[in-house]
Amino acid sequence: MKEFKAGDNVYCPKLGGNIFTLKDAAKFNAAPYSLFIQLDDGRVRFTAHGQANEADCVPSLFHATPENHQRLSDLHSDIEFEKPKLKGVELAKKLCERGEVFFAMCSNDEMPLLDDNEAIFPVIQYCGDTAYSFETKNAVYKFVLPIEIVNNKVVEREE
Repeated sequence: MKEFKAGDNVYCPKLGGNIFTLKDAAKFNAAPYSLFIQLDDGRVRFTAHGQANEADCVPSLFHATPENHQRLSDLHSDIEFEKPKLKGVELAKKLCERGEVFFAMCSNDEMPLLDDNEAIFPVIQYCGDTAYSFETKNAVYKFVLPIEIVNNKVVEREE
């Protein structure tokens, strides 16, 4: 079962089709409910496995991804689910398709992290011919994390 953590963007069909951001519930000492969603009229708590009730066999939470958006839309045709914003490699592919040139953190080993002090920040000029390659003037990379500078800080770019 996939684990959830504070900061994850999720769907909770029981609460409708919005995307919610999970918050850390540690300060409430309500183990095993380590996460919550803040609503206007209160909060709903969850386990790290996405269960609203520890005894539930099926999670109530689903990561807000394009794949889960489609699956949940098919399953719950009566709910209009908010589309997730593209990030990471998926956003990079879309930017390349539009012909945009963008800054990115790049790697060929694994997805780069924003706090990586040794990361390189080339300008991605276009997508390669292979499924997951991104090309600069001098190199080809498998993993890219589109970034931008906001208030003198490097942040992950979102759609």
